[in-house]
Amino acid sequence: MTRYSRGNSNLSEAAKANSRLPWGHPEGFIEAFANVYNEAFKAISAERSGKRIPEIDAPSVEDGVDGLRFLETIIASSKSKSKWTRMKA
Repeated sequence: MTRYSRGNSNLSEAAKANSRLPWGHPEGFIEAFANVYNEAFKAISAERSGKRIPEIDAPSVEDGVDGLRFLETIIASSKSKSKWTRMKA
């Protein structure tokens, strides 16, 4: 098993840029939000300065809709006494 943590030489440049807490601290939750905010900031800054908006690595509106669809399917499955419920496409 390989452990990927800030400061390790086995990280890609993208992973290094998205690792914020000092080595040894729990990772994941804080970085997830920080990364989304950072990507949104890049897009807003580009728009405000008249530059082309870069492709960003953040959830889209479609991703949000898919997440809500998933939650609706979980609720429907629960109400049907936990029978398998197909998620609508």
